Amino acid sequence: MRVTFVAPTLAVGGAESFLAALVLQLREHCVEPSVVALNHRGRFYDVLARRGVPTSFAAMSSRYDVRGAVRVQRAIRHTHPEAIVTGGIDGHMLGRWAARWAGVPHVAVEHAGAALGLAAHRRFLLRLVAPGFDLVVAVTDDQHEALVRLGYPASRIRTISNGIPEPLPTRTRDEMRSVLGIPDHALLALLVAVLRPEKQATRFVDAVVEARGHGCPVVGVVAGSGPELKMVERRAEGHQGLTVLGERDDVPDLMAAADVICLTSRAEALPMVVLEAMALGRPVLSTAVGGIPEAIGDSGILVKDSSEAIAAELCSAAVDPGRLLELGARARRRYVERFSISRAAESYVEALQAVTTERRGR
Repeated sequence: MRVTFVAPTLAVGGAESFLAALVLQLREHCVEPSVVALNHRGRFYDVLARRGVPTSFAAMSSRYDVRGAVRVQRAIRHTHPEAIVTGGIDGHMLGRWAARWAGVPHVAVEHAGAALGLAAHRRFLLRLVAPGFDLVVAVTDDQHEALVRLGYPASRIRTISNGIPEPLPTRTRDEMRSVLGIPDHALLALLVAVLRPEKQATRFVDAVVEARGHGCPVVGVVAGSGPELKMVERRAEGHQGLTVLGERDDVPDLMAAADVICLTSRAEALPMVVLEAMALGRPVLSTAVGGIPEAIGDSGILVKDSSEAIAAELCSAAVDPGRLLELGARARRRYVERFSISRAAESYVEALQAVTTERRGR
């Protein structure tokens, strides 16, 4: 089966990371994938190209770039797809045009857009194309209601949880903590995120400051870049026990060194960092948003959306390391059972085969 994926970008981000991993894994399931990036290439694009996946870059300056849209159509036509899978509003719009021209199913994958809310003009554009999808993939059941409100047909929505390849740290816990200057007795709480407003990274900083103010041996580390990086750096400045690292390419090493992985988001679908933490046997401490409660089950800690509540849980974790070890072991088992990249790829293959068979039968 030949499948073309269309994405706005393959730079940083959980959705982009998942797409790259999925595309590579699908080749193990008799799928011939290809990828078209619309606005930016990014490091995941380069990874796929080096691994021999047919890739094309449209270099679109905006969704109204007619010449760029023509380049997209040429790239897709060259791959002779049997199904087109798109993400993002721009991907959905251009994919619809290409799918109709090719007479093949059009599949939408929604990682977070519906859960996070959209500006009015983006909702308008999405409503134009939402009713026409042959299949809509949500990454958590929590998204379904919002997707239907946006115009997606309820009967065509299917949940396929994200999956990830098993992360492979290159340094041990002790080695990485030594590099970071983290004392052995301290609880290392790590937040990994693209630093956008909905991630509320400053709330994590405030919680660590408050926990330390109560005398709790907590050290907080923030890894990630984004539009709020400077704000987070300013919030952490002058406080002991807080480090803002910026974007890193050694996240598995950082996670292996951590005692607990934190998320303070006000909205999510199913962030990849949760699955990465679970794969490495690290418990997640998170606000109860999106598909996170469903994903972590009894293997993590859910908190109210306040710095005081997060600080209290960090202090509790610091005095009970045995509990964290138990939660981490549960998290690892849940990853193996539910969130491996192989399991996700199998689910995608099944869904794509079903939708292409249905289209041929019309």
